Amino acid sequence: QGISGGALLRKVQPTYPKQALASRIQGSVTLMGIVGEQGRLQGLKIVTGDPLLARAAREAVQQWVYQPYRLNGKPITKETQITVNFKLPQ
Repeated sequence: QGISGGALLRKVQPTYPKQALASRIQGSVTLMGIVGEQGRLQGLKIVTGDPLLARAAREAVQQWVYQPYRLNGKPITKETQITVNFKLPQ
């Protein structure tokens, strides 16, 4: 059977930081974390990204919920990489 699951069930969009908007900062933030056996992210770490954007991305992603990963039908933890993009409004 192998590994199954991992679908994103709940995604919270980050709030664009006011200071980043005022400074016209945009870009991507990359985070690493572990999807736990209950589908919640654990040990979320910022890998790359502007610090202002990274804080907002982490606060949003921390609330995401995944369908738990399963190996041969049993829940497992699995590392995942997440990229959050911030684009200035036109």
